[in-house]
Amino acid sequence: MKRLFILCLIIVSLSSCSTSLYYQVYNVESDNVMKKERDFIYSDEYCNIKYDLWAENGNLSFVFTNKTDVDICLDMERSCFIKEGLAYSYFSNEKKTAKIWIPANSSRFVSGFNLSNLFYYDCDNRDLLYPNRISKTIKYNVNNTPLNVTNRLVYHFANDEKDRIIENKFWIADYTNYKANEMFEWKNSYDCLSR
Repeated sequence: MKRLFILCLIIVSLSSCSTSLYYQVYNVESDNVMKKERDFIYSDEYCNIKYDLWAENGNLSFVFTNKTDVDICLDMERSCFIKEGLAYSYFSNEKKTAKIWIPANSSRFVSGFNLSNLFYYDCDNRDLLYPNRISKTIKYNVNNTPLNVTNRLVYHFANDEKDRIIENKFWIADYTNYKANEMFEWKNSYDCLSR
């Protein structure tokens, strides 16, 4: 079951001919993560994982919720973010964070990686790169997408050392470039307390 997700990446594009600010908005798809309002949620009988990709560069931070009555240990040394086949470990020697305990029926925020800080473009069509307003949308499928990522999490229960593995996979389905003044609408706000 494919769901369509939206990911906003903010990029400053500077070139010899253009010094305007541009935004590139990606649609992201996944087979095993469902969209619910603003968030993207993976859920099974033991846990929920909630992603909010509306961040600069599509930061893949998440909230891991333990739905059980037993503590869960998220093994950060063996969990990783995989981007185009290259794995990046959540474990950091500086942070000394090898395992994260999530108590029964509670949640934990985990800082993630950026999906992309790249500005994708079609070299044959300059109007797409620096549109006057909004470019046409460039579409991809899972086989020709410019970006595939996987969030791989390894965990076990406090009373059971058996590993459980979750792999949430995302890929860019399309993107559209926007000139900055097309992305935002400015309105005057009324502050009732300033009287």
